Amino acid sequence: MKTIHTILICILLALSAMPCAAQIYEQDGQPVVTSKETGLITVASKGGDVRDVLFDLFDQSKKSFVLEPSVRFTLYLSLRDVEFQEALELICATAGLEATQDNGVYFVNRKKTNLPAAVPTPKIVRKLGEKDMEQPVTVKLMMTDFRTLLGEMSRQTNVMIEIDENVPRVKVDAVFNATPLRQALSVLVKAANLEFVLTDHYTVRVRKAQASVSSHG
Repeated sequence: MKTIHTILICILLALSAMPCAAQIYEQDGQPVVTSKETGLITVASKGGDVRDVLFDLFDQSKKSFVLEPSVRFTLYLSLRDVEFQEALELICATAGLEATQDNGVYFVNRKKTNLPAAVPTPKIVRKLGEKDMEQPVTVKLMMTDFRTLLGEMSRQTNVMIEIDENVPRVKVDAVFNATPLRQALSVLVKAANLEFVLTDHYTVRVRKAQASVSSHG
């Protein structure tokens, strides 16, 4: 009887000397993660989803993480006795992910790709020509809003006339009989202390007169 008791004690002592280990065995292609006292990780997956691999990796390592919901990737790998950080980096590199850490929590997201810089579309410069500006306008309007008058001139010539927002709203008297558009505009803007320029996008722009800068040598 003493001999049996001694054998049982020896078996218990032998079991207590074994290192503690927690292991999840692979079933149906699902990942396996083993966490030991050494802190080394063993990860294996035969076609398992990267989400399951990451969950088990962080669960066995007792670390917190947040995963981007849209992440999907079928993973085939086998890592034995590697550091947690190394295992995480290898998994992320394989699945096209990246992991960042903030206040002890890992955030795992899809890796951002650097898109090539957009090639700027060349600006097409097209100004009105003399033929456009020589089209005749015929108007006879009294005490008419300046913008209404320009709108009528634009309608007759099919030339778009833009007016800056800071141009004051004034009423004018205007009588033009088959007068070239350029001449009619010149008369109107001079009377209102304005000016007009031809833009690069095929319009006429009416604006406040710009102060001329004289150079001194």
